Amino acid sequence: MAAAKRPAAGTITAEGAFDLGTRKGRLAVKASGYPLTRLATRFLAVSGEGRAELDGDKTTLTGDFTADAGWFGIPASAPPSLSDDVIVERGAEAPLAKGAERLHLDLRFGLGEHLHFRGRGLDTRLAGSLRLVGDVGANLRTTGTIRAVGGTYDAYGRTLAIERGALNFQGAVDNPGLNVLALRKGLPVEAGVEVLGTVARPKVRLFSAPEVPEPEKLAWLVLGRGQGEVSAGTPRSLWARPMRCSGATCRRAPRSSRASASTT
Repeated sequence: MAAAKRPAAGTITAEGAFDLGTRKGRLAVKASGYPLTRLATRFLAVSGEGRAELDGDKTTLTGDFTADAGWFGIPASAPPSLSDDVIVERGAEAPLAKGAERLHLDLRFGLGEHLHFRGRGLDTRLAGSLRLVGDVGANLRTTGTIRAVGGTYDAYGRTLAIERGALNFQGAVDNPGLNVLALRKGLPVEAGVEVLGTVARPKVRLFSAPEVPEPEKLAWLVLGRGQGEVSAGTPRSLWARPMRCSGATCRRAPRSSRASASTT
């Protein structure tokens, strides 16, 4: 992305010692603009300091790092997914076996001002910070917020402006809270999509400012005008059929013989 600056090769230094016989030691690491990954779909350079300590069967990693620059992209085609009627239940994490290696983390990561994301209709800059604390595979917790700063989101064949976008972490790294609002701007009624809840249980709804009935929201979002201004050639069933939302995706429900054929 043009907006993302790509620093020079960067440097990383490490200093310390380990005694494999006693399984004790420590290592201090310092990075300056160091590229962690340089792939076509993602690039990330970081600066900061960290420490690794080995004490018997326990390894502790601590550090504070900031992204100097980066971008992440996701291919346009979606990966294979399970059918909506398939439910996957996650079991409780198995406790570590006695005598097993333990990895304890206390890591802070700031997203800086030059981290960009593009994929699945989203094009934005990311900001915020995260902290990971706990034992990997046991009680690892994540706190912090990732924010979308400006940018756009494609939905219903329209490019919507991101008014707010946040992932709020207060526990499991894979189930942050959602607070997202994207609108079609510049119209008398600015309609869009709002997503609340969590990644595991998202709550998606149509939103408008000022508030109007649901069919009006959809009309302003999709067509850019009110339902009363829709031409005679527009199928009225577009407004008669209810919405079904799953995750951040909404679609029209299947036709039903009991559904109303028109609206007033």
